[in-house]
Amino acid sequence: MNGLITTVNNLKVHEPAASGVDEARFMALVERVDNLEAELLALRDMFSNWQKNFQDDLNGKADKTALTDLENTIMMRLNDIVAALTKQFADKAETKKALKLLER
Repeated sequence: MNGLITTVNNLKVHEPAASGVDEARFMALVERVDNLEAELLALRDMFSNWQKNFQDDLNGKADKTALTDLENTIMMRLNDIVAALTKQFADKAETKKALKLLER
């Protein structure tokens, strides 16, 4: 334990030396990072808006069961219309029979 304390006490704190980095270049990098952060925030907001709009559109769409029910209702109505139309036309056999009776 004493050896650890001695080692810690002997550690020297390095004084910051003059770096070889140009201040203008460093400031340009800081500005570039700031711009990238701003663009990332704008992209995040744009994606969030797109996701919200997509979810709203998805919530407004009909689900599969509603579409199936609608299809069945339309098919039943079409069948009723076809059945009603076929009753309006004369039956060929009955028409021939009626004409033969009229000719007598």
